[in-house]
Amino acid sequence: MKIAAQMYSVRNTAQKGYRHALETVAAIGFQAVEPAEWCGYGEFNGNPRELKKCLDDLGLTACSVHLSADAFLNPEKRAGMIDFYSVLGTKYIICPGDGRFTDPYINAKFADDCNAAAAELKKAGMYCGFHNHQLEFLIDPNTGKTFWETFADRTSSDVVLEQDCGWSTLACQDPADLIRKYPGRSGILHFKPAVRCSEESVKQSIIGKDSVDWKSIIKAAEQYGGTEFAVIEQEWFLPGKTDVESLAASFQGLMEILHS
Repeated sequence: MKIAAQMYSVRNTAQKGYRHALETVAAIGFQAVEPAEWCGYGEFNGNPRELKKCLDDLGLTACSVHLSADAFLNPEKRAGMIDFYSVLGTKYIICPGDGRFTDPYINAKFADDCNAAAAELKKAGMYCGFHNHQLEFLIDPNTGKTFWETFADRTSSDVVLEQDCGWSTLACQDPADLIRKYPGRSGILHFKPAVRCSEESVKQSIIGKDSVDWKSIIKAAEQYGGTEFAVIEQEWFLPGKTDVESLAASFQGLMEILHS
């Protein structure tokens, strides 16, 4: 399991240049990155070949990307998206939120559309998937299950469940149980630190000093998830610390857990 950085984590540093942000991530020790397209690619916007060269020079892989669902559901947009991310060698195309997912009237069609898109993307060696927050663990009145479970049940194994283990924990779920329940569906996971406490505590958390049972998650990911990448997302920064310093603290915390 390789460790990736969600580039949203270093959004402040990226204002000084995307290359600079990638250099700082590589210096921390990350092996891969997951861009968030709405944050942009700075000086590499519209130039995937130059971005790929930069990644290669730094020993990084663009393992995944966060895009709107329509980027892979809309056939007209999908072709251009495939072209761009094929150059980068990106495998996982992930939607980080969509109102259709938790809409009991249209979520079945949304799942069907994801299945169709997954079949097309597989031809290009890619997989689409979904990333959760807390709303996805509300109960779907049509199935009596959580919306996350409903989506997982309705989609094929080619649709990836990029579980955000921090948000799952805050939704009073057991992330390891969810990985085991859907074996082989967790090719990529989000490792976001989270604290079951006050909002301020949540914003001050790092991996290893939070409420998430990372050891059980790592064990489940290795034994059942088929997990290739764990993506650290440092959404909030430590008091008095920069985005890079906060991300580095979570990276170090995860390394200590992995080697304990």
